[in-house]
Amino acid sequence: MVPGQSRLFLDYCAADSAVRPFYPSLPRETAWQQRCPRPDHWNEIVDLLAAQNPSLSAAASIAALRAGAATVLTGQQVGLFGGPLYTPFKAASALARARQATAAGQPHVAIFWLATEDHDFAEINHVSFPSRKELRKLVYAKTPAAPIPVGNVVIDETIEPLIDQAWELLGTSDAMDALVAAYKPGRTFGQAFADFYSKAFAAQGLLILDASSAEIHRLGSPVLKAAIERADEFHAALVERNKALEAAGYHAQVAVASDSSLLFLLDERTGARLSLKRIPASANEPHDLWQAGRERFTSADLLGILAAEPHRISPAALLRPIFQDYLLGTSLIIGGPAEIAYFAQSAVLYERVLGRITAAEPRLSATLIEPAIAELLRKHELGIDRVF
Repeated sequence: MVPGQSRLFLDYCAADSAVRPFYPSLPRETAWQQRCPRPDHWNEIVDLLAAQNPSLSAAASIAALRAGAATVLTGQQVGLFGGPLYTPFKAASALARARQATAAGQPHVAIFWLATEDHDFAEINHVSFPSRKELRKLVYAKTPAAPIPVGNVVIDETIEPLIDQAWELLGTSDAMDALVAAYKPGRTFGQAFADFYSKAFAAQGLLILDASSAEIHRLGSPVLKAAIERADEFHAALVERNKALEAAGYHAQVAVASDSSLLFLLDERTGARLSLKRIPASANEPHDLWQAGRERFTSADLLGILAAEPHRISPAALLRPIFQDYLLGTSLIIGGPAEIAYFAQSAVLYERVLGRITAAEPRLSATLIEPAIAELLRKHELGIDRVF
């Protein structure tokens, strides 16, 4: 196991009974394969998936969904050149679990959720590739003028020298050809990432979903509406869950401050993604106020925006899995260590919004070692655990 992991994640992976109060299922349990009832909007969401996955390689997966298959979900921010190696590991893990459930008589399809609405560009503008005895970090240095959603950032000609460097490091392959075809000037990071993963996992039938559109937010608006109307209830539940985690000797992955909310708002003028904050009630302030940047809103204001421009309101980290699973009726989510830790907190929101909690499992973790380094380890009788 890679060092530095939290006790909560390690106990979860070990299926320790101490984490059972915080998770509906533990690794290696298979009850998740029994699909939950289809959402009422199922036909609409499958139509949207079909529109975003028009290739022949996706046709069998779309047909399976129409015939009643359930979903295994994973996702990631739309990073440079496909993102870090754990990103394809997530896709591969979701595909493996979907295949296992299907073989057991419970048809499932794997879906990769593009986190195009995230706004931390510095998190996704770089990637590292192996170069002999070191890692070479490639950085797309052109930053957007405002903190807009990363999926909307348009790639310019400065991508071309990075493509040349990637080609030099990785050599020629089908995957490299797909990367070159995807990351071209004039395309957004969201478009490039989606195109690359669609081609890289075409043979396995992976479906891609960019949920940033107004239509998908309209379908998921009941979850966002609940986060507005029941903000105080949800906040209190999260505070209590954090206390319970800490009392059990674990940590709360996401801090919940007095002004925290579960939502972001896209600024009407700049397109910047702003965190919505709750303004605590006081003698001078009414109870029902929110703030995003310099602007203030009432809950009625936000509900009006949600009705008229649903794409402008999006879920934060703790609400996102509930939003996803409401849309897709997900059986299982594949996540990294931080996402698994989120679930210990998000469970209280699942119960209140969906009346159920989706199972989660960790993605595949692996360390790839170049032959020259492997030979060095053998020479000195070192295992990778000793290196860590």
